[in-house]
Amino acid sequence: MSISGTAAYRDRAALPETVLRAVELAERLGFEQSCRPEQGRLLRALAAGATARSARPVRGAGWAWAGCWRGGGRACGW
Repeated sequence: MSISGTAAYRDRAALPETVLRAVELAERLGFEQSCRPEQGRLLRALAAGATARSARPVRGAGWAWAGCWRGGGRACGW
């Protein structure tokens, strides 16, 4: 989570579909504290090779970024 993180998603053309849907949902629900795009890219990279689990669950845009590694990135349209 990040203060005003949802608002940081201005350029949406290159977003993975799952992240785009999560950000749009956050906006509809008035949730302003999504992870920032750069945090999401870090989550995606860590999830691709991570062996340790987070102490707390990741949800929303963060969850969508972390889930992009599945299937070699095909879940994110790579």
